[in-house]
Amino acid sequence: MGALGPPPIGQTSHHQASACAACGASLTGHVPYTAYDSVDIQWGDPAQPGLTVLTTRHILYGGICACGHCTRDTPHQHAADPHYYPKTDVAEWRLIGPKLASLVVHLRLRCRMSVRGSQAFLHEVLGIPLSVGALQQCFVEAAASAAPLEDALVAELLGSAGQDGGIVLHADETSWKERGELLWLWAFTTTLTVCFWVGHRTREMFDNVLGGTYGGWLMSDGYGAYRHYPKRLRCWAHLIRKARGLEECLDGDARAFGKLTLAWMGTLQAAIYGWREAGGTAGLATGAIRAQHQAGLAAFRAHCTANALSPHDKTAALAKEFINDWDAIFRTIDHPWLPLTNNDAERALRHWVILRKTNHGTKSAIGSRALALLASIIGTCRLRGASSLAYLADVIGMARAGQLLPALPTKVGV
Repeated sequence: MGALGPPPIGQTSHHQASACAACGASLTGHVPYTAYDSVDIQWGDPAQPGLTVLTTRHILYGGICACGHCTRDTPHQHAADPHYYPKTDVAEWRLIGPKLASLVVHLRLRCRMSVRGSQAFLHEVLGIPLSVGALQQCFVEAAASAAPLEDALVAELLGSAGQDGGIVLHADETSWKERGELLWLWAFTTTLTVCFWVGHRTREMFDNVLGGTYGGWLMSDGYGAYRHYPKRLRCWAHLIRKARGLEECLDGDARAFGKLTLAWMGTLQAAIYGWREAGGTAGLATGAIRAQHQAGLAAFRAHCTANALSPHDKTAALAKEFINDWDAIFRTIDHPWLPLTNNDAERALRHWVILRKTNHGTKSAIGSRALALLASIIGTCRLRGASSLAYLADVIGMARAGQLLPALPTKVGV
């Protein structure tokens, strides 16, 4: 707590063991041996808006049995995974209750507030003075509480994307600093699940996420780490953006290639959208669009081959990009129900890109792991229309009590 001390005690909770831990006999005489205070909040609702701060004094008792054994009642406590969260306990013995702990995480991640800003908000608005150290410990403990959910998140991420059903795994990455070291924040998302990782920008990182078990569609940009994946789709928005840049440059040949590219991709887009509007069957491959535009495809590839030798660097780069990724780019004309852009992954990253500008990354590997896991939970709850604030509070409360964590929320309305 801060220098002003905790808020006044509002209620008292007594913790007494009912039976001897040695012989099982009933205990009647109890003597208090220690106490601690916890501060939590009660969220408002439309019927009763506003937050209520609850401060509870927990008194722990010990009882001496006729057998001579002293049984002390203590809240369940256990250490987190020592490899990822050393010196971190997940326990009921905390100054910060589970709902307040969830709010601390959301102030930092959803509201993009600094630790100092969160500290000021809690103190000045809610009258809860907490130290910077307590807030940081709360953040790490929340991630340690949720650690068992990592496998469930990955299983739902990879399991939800069907082989042919139009559910696509979108992947993207953005730079991320970890104590000054340049790493990357990776995002993998489907319609109902998103997972983040902080790591190096390598093929190994990508393969570790997929684990060799995923066989569905993958939407990505042109980064080389994705190119070995056989069922990959290329984001057309990136290519159109580059072609538009060529169309607006001063070089005549570059302008011509940019205009040609935009016109050609516009033609294919119209054919794909026409197929969808005509009620084409999702999941059923069609050769109709390719057959209709086979001559145009061949002519455009010839233009790309010629422009790959252009002295204009960006013209040559875009032409080579089409040639190197030809199958991935034009795979959608055979499967026109699939998306044309990687907007889902880019939207998943956008919030954290803004956060990066305010917190300048993370300060340790523990912090990176904690941020990625908590961001995955928050993002997945958002996609499913569930309250990540309430869900994370349940996770923290159950972890402290040593109970099985709640399952990930299902899609609201499903």
